[in-house]
Amino acid sequence: MQHVRKSGSLVVAWTPEQKAELPQVLIDNKEAGDQRASILTQKQLRELEPSLSDKALGAVFCPYEVISEPWLVAMGYAENALLNGVKIKLKSRVTKTTFNKDHWTIKLNEKETIKAKTVINCAGLYGD
Repeated sequence: MQHVRKSGSLVVAWTPEQKAELPQVLIDNKEAGDQRASILTQKQLRELEPSLSDKALGAVFCPYEVISEPWLVAMGYAENALLNGVKIKLKSRVTKTTFNKDHWTIKLNEKETIKAKTVINCAGLYGD
């Protein structure tokens, strides 16, 4: 199963006002690092997507956009971390942390204390 599928994307203009905004959409994409993004005319858009409505006036094509399965990506990162010696602590409440020169001392669940050079907080919402 793939974690990421390269698909490309289109930002389609359906009104003259949206079509007028396409150059700015292109600039925004290029500033974000997508140097291959381009503006498609109505004819080019129809060649790329022949089933698209005739009401489409043009588009910005971003060939490097991808669809990702967010859970599989995170699971892939976790699996790779485990293969490289990382210890993942689940259902652990951090009650105190201190940093001393080159390592962290972390107290978990009021019972366990661990030391680590690197700590990644994956607690999510309210994890701060």
